[in-house]
Amino acid sequence: MKKCLALILAIIFVFTLVSCKAKVDKEQIYFGGKIIEVNEMVLLVEVTDSGNSGILEGHQASVSTVLQSGENVPQYAKGDHVLITFDGQVLETYPLSIPVVYSIEKIDRT
Repeated sequence: MKKCLALILAIIFVFTLVSCKAKVDKEQIYFGGKIIEVNEMVLLVEVTDSGNSGILEGHQASVSTVLQSGENVPQYAKGDHVLITFDGQVLETYPLSIPVVYSIEKIDRT
């Protein structure tokens, strides 16, 4: 009886962990930053607001301009402030690299 109860509790625990993981994967992560360099396929951004990304302010991130949706990214200029939404994957390179981007939105920083 004790083994059966332990097995049932273990199964419930595993299903709880799996369902929590699924919710985290669907959450979109974001941060704000100032563009310091514009290239054809990449924006170099200095993080000014870490949002919920965990990326520290002042760090630089190389952000892909190829969006997951396939939409075209508008033209951005050096000095523009942007809000970047991505899947949470950060490659530990220098500068940090954000390969999967959902959106890049210009924001007003007055």
